[in-house]
Amino acid sequence: MKTHFSDPIEQYIDENRLLGKPEIQKILKVSRSTLARRVKKRQFLMPAIIQNGRSLWRFKDVQLWLERNLSRQR
Repeated sequence: MKTHFSDPIEQYIDENRLLGKPEIQKILKVSRSTLARRVKKRQFLMPAIIQNGRSLWRFKDVQLWLERNLSRQR
């Protein structure tokens, strides 16, 4: 079954992919301590999963959070 993508990059995006703290820090351009503080103050999403001591966020949740929060800043 062949799938058509309107944007060629879409084929490489897995919305269910899990992101760890290093990826979230890069996306938000913040330090580890700033990320922890924002999560604690509920200024950013709580991790979707905590597995073996690792905090993980779903790509689609982060993407939606960014869309909603970036639109508020404009």
